[in-house]
Amino acid sequence: MPVIIAICSAVAVALLTNLVSRVIGAIGFGMVGYIGINSLFSALKSTIAANVSGMVVNVFAIAGLAGFGQAISIMFSALIIRATLAGMDSAGSMIQSKWKGFKA
Repeated sequence: MPVIIAICSAVAVALLTNLVSRVIGAIGFGMVGYIGINSLFSALKSTIAANVSGMVVNVFAIAGLAGFGQAISIMFSALIIRATLAGMDSAGSMIQSKWKGFKA
């Protein structure tokens, strides 16, 4: 009976260590990526807003009718999704499994 408990506890510790390391790694990479991308896009949005505010009213109205705001929103969304997927790929490949099997 003690052997079965020892084996079960060894398997549980190995699986939980692997799971916890993957979760912590993914959260860490996600937070760093999110903060960096968020600051970059905030600066880009403020630059676009500053440049658009200097436009002539008629040109601004035509750009609004043509869907300039929606186009910028679509481009930002695509860039954010691309950065998220790239971050997920790199986080998955950088975290390695630490479990080496049962030791006899």
